[in-house]
Amino acid sequence: RFKLLQQSPLIDSGDNSEIFSTLDLAGNNRRINDPYTPDGGPDGSDGPIVDFGAFEHIPNTNNISIWSGAASDDFNTSKNWLPFETPSFGWTGLINATANEFISLNKESFADRLIISSGLVTFDLNNNSLYLGGNSNSLLIQSYENRTSAIFKGQNSTLNISGNINLDDSTLVFKDNITVNAPKITLRNNAEVGIDGDFFGDINNYGGSILPGDRSIGRIYIDGSLNNEVTDPTRLDLVGRMRFDIKGNTSNLYDYIEVSKSIEEST
Repeated sequence: RFKLLQQSPLIDSGDNSEIFSTLDLAGNNRRINDPYTPDGGPDGSDGPIVDFGAFEHIPNTNNISIWSGAASDDFNTSKNWLPFETPSFGWTGLINATANEFISLNKESFADRLIISSGLVTFDLNNNSLYLGGNSNSLLIQSYENRTSAIFKGQNSTLNISGNINLDDSTLVFKDNITVNAPKITLRNNAEVGIDGDFFGDINNYGGSILPGDRSIGRIYIDGSLNNEVTDPTRLDLVGRMRFDIKGNTSNLYDYIEVSKSIEEST
């Protein structure tokens, strides 16, 4: 069953003249207006516009909070989310930024998932912890027309992610000596991960770039395994890469990486 997520461009964008039933495939009303989505269909009657697909999207039923930042940059202020519900366990936070977005966490925070679908979004944990407890795609960074990037930072801060992180043509940065716990990060299709801090988990690099310290001098400690290799036999153009900054021969002038378990380098 394929259902539309909040903020999908297919919501309220169908053609009312093409529907021949008052109900969708699930038995719900075929024409339900989503107050968070501008109408895109050709109907000029000001009535609800049908969605694309067999299932009509029902607002506020899938536990998704949409970031608006209407009141402040505080993650835990409900007025910054639509429908005025701060993400928590059982809820997904969806952030569709048009440019650079800054979000601050001023206390220990929770969500099942974070989906970042566009823009550059920076999360400042401010000496706090953020827990993403969903078992699948707990942190999802998706690039569509333009590259999507997410930064998590904060001295003495901790990011705990229950599920694996899969990066495809997107950028993820951990900086300011943050501690990150996740089972695994997998990079494909020119994805990038920059780390300045401690990562507890494995990293598989099949066609992306690992940047110790991101784009400045820094260090990675990986409490896990690092696999840095060709993506697959049919895609020999994409090879896992690591980029190091070296400005001198003393420890504060070059990037540093330490891996507690195994390192596999192959081409």
